[in-house]
Amino acid sequence: KNCFSLVIVGGRGNGLSGGRKALACVVLNSGCQMAVIYIVGCASPEYYFGNGAWLLPIAETWPTNAMKAFASVLTVFQVVQEMQDVNAIFRTLVHSPRLDIALRHRIQCLAALVLQYIFALVVLVAAMQLVLSRQRPMDTLWITYYVFMTLGFDNMLCRFLLFLFGLELDWTFILPAPSTSKHRRWNRWYQRCAKGLFLAAPMVIVAVILGLAMIRNICPLTWALYGNVSNRSPVLMISSSLGLPQGCCPLKVHWSHNRTEQGTIPVLASVPCLSRKPPEVDNVGDPELFWVVWPDRKIPPNSLQIMEGRGGDGTPAKVFGRVGTKASQMRLWLVQHGYDSEAVYKYLIDESEGISLYRSKFMYVAEWNITGIPWRDRNRIFVTARNPATGALSPTPVYSEVLLRELCAPHCWRCADNGGCLYCEDGFALEGSECWPCADHCTECSRAGAGGCDHEKCKEGFGTAKAYVLPDKHALTRALGLGTFKNVCKPCTNHQNCTRCDRPENEGESSLEELPCLQCQASFGLQNGTCRPCSIEDCQMCDGLLGCLECRPRFTTHTRSDGTQQCLSCAGNCTSCKTAGPGRCDSDACEEGFARGNGKYGINTCYQCPPHCKSCNVSGPGKCNEGQCEEGYMYDSSWFLGPAATCKACSAHCRACSAPGSCGAGMCELGFGLQGGEQCSKCAEDSCVRCDKSWTSCEQCAVGYGFSITQTCKKCASNCRRCSQADRCTHCRDGFRLTSKGRCVACADQCRSCKVS
Repeated sequence: KNCFSLVIVGGRGNGLSGGRKALACVVLNSGCQMAVIYIVGCASPEYYFGNGAWLLPIAETWPTNAMKAFASVLTVFQVVQEMQDVNAIFRTLVHSPRLDIALRHRIQCLAALVLQYIFALVVLVAAMQLVLSRQRPMDTLWITYYVFMTLGFDNMLCRFLLFLFGLELDWTFILPAPSTSKHRRWNRWYQRCAKGLFLAAPMVIVAVILGLAMIRNICPLTWALYGNVSNRSPVLMISSSLGLPQGCCPLKVHWSHNRTEQGTIPVLASVPCLSRKPPEVDNVGDPELFWVVWPDRKIPPNSLQIMEGRGGDGTPAKVFGRVGTKASQMRLWLVQHGYDSEAVYKYLIDESEGISLYRSKFMYVAEWNITGIPWRDRNRIFVTARNPATGALSPTPVYSEVLLRELCAPHCWRCADNGGCLYCEDGFALEGSECWPCADHCTECSRAGAGGCDHEKCKEGFGTAKAYVLPDKHALTRALGLGTFKNVCKPCTNHQNCTRCDRPENEGESSLEELPCLQCQASFGLQNGTCRPCSIEDCQMCDGLLGCLECRPRFTTHTRSDGTQQCLSCAGNCTSCKTAGPGRCDSDACEEGFARGNGKYGINTCYQCPPHCKSCNVSGPGKCNEGQCEEGYMYDSSWFLGPAATCKACSAHCRACSAPGSCGAGMCELGFGLQGGEQCSKCAEDSCVRCDKSWTSCEQCAVGYGFSITQTCKKCASNCRRCSQADRCTHCRDGFRLTSKGRCVACADQCRSCKVS
C-alpha cells in the first residue's frame, strides 16, 4: 500500500496514462525522500565531525555502543519490511504464467521497482552512518525514528492520494496458478532470487558496513567522502584558548605592498601551527591549511566546514582556499609580528604546559595573499589545519580580527571600516554602498541618482533637461530597454561664455536645441540668447550691452549727464562704495588696519591705523581700538607722555604687559621666563617651554618631553607623543594605544587609533 504499487494498479485500471501518472508521483516522492536523505546524511557536518574531532563508530561508553547495535538491528528490520513491498511488485511482474500486462506498463512497473529498491539501499547506508556517528545513547533511537518516518513517507502519501480521489484503500492481485512443471520451477527460482535480493543483500550490506567500521573505526559515509581519516596526531592551531601571553597567536593580517593586475591591494595572511612531524622527516607531508572568509555576524564554521569551503550555516563561502606550510622558527615569527618573544617562547617550550615545542611538537607557518574579499560585510578569515598522514583536523580553528579595508572604493572619499562607502566624490551618487557616475558634465546627482543630474547642477555651458536614461549598471534592464526620465546635462545653445541654461524642473523631455542661455559669465551680457562682452569697462554684470547692473569689486556704477553708465573706483584701501559713491568708502568697508574718516584724502575715505594696531574702526583714524594691539604691545590710553589710544612695546620676548617695557606674570614667550619680575630670559633647558617663576626652574616641558625624578626635562618613551613624566605617557602616537600603566602598545595593522578593551 505505497506509491510504488500504485503504478501497477493505475496502469491496470486506467490504461497507460494512469500508470504514467502514478510513475510521475513515484519519481516525485523518491526525489523528496532522496533530498531528505542527502540533507541529513551528506550536507550536515554534525554527522561527520563534532566537538573538534571526527565522529567514530566505537564510542567511549558501552551503553552507547549497545544502543548503536540495537538501532542497527531496528534499521535492518525496517528496511527489510520495505523490501517486502518491493518483493510484491517483483512477484507480480515475474510470476509464471505471466499476468496480462502491456509491455509499456510492465516497463513502468519495473522502473518503480528499481526506484524503490535503490531508495531502500540508500536509506540503509545513510541510516548506518547516522546511527554509528552518534555519541549519546538516546540519539541513536531518535535517528532510527527519523529513518522510519522517511521510509514510511511513500505509504502516507499513498493513503492521502487514495483518500483524496475516493479510491479503495486495499486491493488484491489474483495471479494464475502454475499449470506446468516449468511454471513451478520458474516460480521456485525467482523466490530464491527474491530472498537474495530483498533479504540477504540488506543483511550482507549491514554486515560489511559494521565489519569495516569496527575494524577501521570509521563511519561508512565518512570513509566514502573523506577517505581513511582518523583523530590521530591532529595539527594544533595556536589559538587564544591555549592561554599564551599577549593572546598569542591568532591569524595575522597585513596589507600587501604590491597591487594585483586589477589594481586591488591583496591581504597578506600569516599563521603558525604546531605538528608532531619533525621537519627532517620527508616521507610524511607537511600540514595543510584550509581557510575561508566569512562574515563576523554569522555562525562561525568548524574545521570540517572550513576544509569544504563553507560557513557555519553550511552555505558555500565566496572566498576560500587551501595553502601549504613550511617549517619555521617560532622566535622569528613572534618578533616579526610584535609579540614578546621571550615570554611566549618560554611558555611554549615549558613541558608542564603540555606543548613542549621542539620536543613533541614542531612549528610550521603558512603565508599567502587573499583577493576578492567582499567588503560589504564585516569579515574574518577562519583557518584550520589537516594532518595529511592521518586526515585529522585541528580541534579548534583560528580566526583573524575583523578585516578593515585600507582604501575606500573608487570615487568614494569616506567609507566605513568594512569598505562600504558613506560619501562619494563630486559627480557620483551613492547607491547601496558603492559610487556610480552622474550624467556627463554633472557635478551633483544625490537626488536624481546615478545617470542623472540634480537641477541646476550641471557644469558651466550645460543645462539640466529631461531625457530618457538607460541604467548602465544594470545589464538586464539595459538589454530590455527599461529606463526612466531623468535630468541630464545638455549643451547650452550658443554656449560660449554662458553659465546657465537649465530648463524648468517640472518640464518634459527636451531636445538638444531647446536650451537658450539664461545667465552669462562675468563681463558678458545676454542679448537675444547670446552672451556678448559688456561695453562698459569694469562692469561685471550688464543688462544687454549698455546698462551695467553690477560693477567689479572696489568699483561702483555712476550715471553720466548724457544718461550713460560707467564704473568708477572707490577710495583707496576700500572694498565697497555702492552707497557712498565713487572715490569714497561705505561704512565698515575699509580694509583691516584702516578706518573711515575725513581729512586730506577726502570725505569718507580710509586712513591707516597707528603702528602695531590691528583695528581702529571704532576709535577712528590715528587711534587704536582697545584690545586690538599686536602681540608684544600694550594699549595705552594716556596722553600725558604722548598720543592717546596707541600701542606701546612690552619688554623683549613678552606677549602681553600692563606697562611699557615690562612683562606680566606668565606672559613670556615659550622657552622664556621672568627674571627680576619684569624681563623675559631664556629658560635654562632647551626642552623647557615654561619657566615663569624662575628661568632656572622649569614648569612645562616641550612636546615629546616629560619630567624626570630630578624635575628636569627628559625625552618621552618610544611611540609616545606626550608624557607627564618621562616614564608615564599621556598621549600615544598614531597606531598605538595607551595602557593603564602609561605605556604605548601597537594597535592592529592599518589601524590609526584604538582603545584598551
